[in-house]
Amino acid sequence: MGKLAAVLLTVLVIVELILIVGIAGALFWVGATGTIVAAAAMLVVALVAGVVALRAMRARQ
Repeated sequence: MGKLAAVLLTVLVIVELILIVGIAGALFWVGATGTIVAAAAMLVVALVAGVVALRAMRARQ
């Protein structure tokens, strides 16, 4: 069960990173700096989740 959760978290992080890059690019194109900060905060959360997923996968092996 733990390995399945780690794999699902990894997939979620990859999808979230793709969405964040798209959102940040669109917001940068529009020029809304406040929302770019929100997208950057989302990116930080995704990176932390990625680190947690990698640590969970490493612990199971």
